[in-house]
Amino acid sequence: MAYKPQNPAPLGGDNEVSWEHESLVIADTTDESLVVLQPKEISCLLSFLIPRVTDEQIDRLILLLFAGLYQFDETELKSMRSAVRDWLAALNQPPAPSLDKDATFITKEEALSMLVDGDLIHTFRGQVVPVGADWPRASILAAMDKYAFELSGPVATAGGHGMAFRDEHGIVFVETKPVDQPPATSH
Repeated sequence: MAYKPQNPAPLGGDNEVSWEHESLVIADTTDESLVVLQPKEISCLLSFLIPRVTDEQIDRLILLLFAGLYQFDETELKSMRSAVRDWLAALNQPPAPSLDKDATFITKEEALSMLVDGDLIHTFRGQVVPVGADWPRASILAAMDKYAFELSGPVATAGGHGMAFRDEHGIVFVETKPVDQPPATSH
């Protein structure tokens, strides 16, 4: 029996595509042949699709970021342009595999039972310098349909963010109910 990608999407012609773990699987439905692209290959292909950003575009971004409150000399602009190019390159990287090889993945139902109540859910990205943001509940629910959720480690869990998922920009830690709080029941 031939391998069939999970949740395939039409790609055109007789081809389907799906994400399997960290790889992109392209299947030809006529002869059941497969092409599996690994993260480095995906990153390389994406670099062909993203147009080269000009210095003028970066300068406009810098002007927006600083609202015109500061005028940079050419040396400062050169350094800032380099930093912005580094940021763009980092965004072009595929999601990293789980940091913990013994990650405990959870079902959508388990994730829903752990999710705090409310319309806004606190999240944070990053592990060295965490950056927090409130996400609309609908966005977290959509992520549950798109990404695999896993239990966070002890530090994030102790900080009230007991589950996480990885999207195209990296890991997102999601606010959860306190461990001793039972899941909500419906009447």
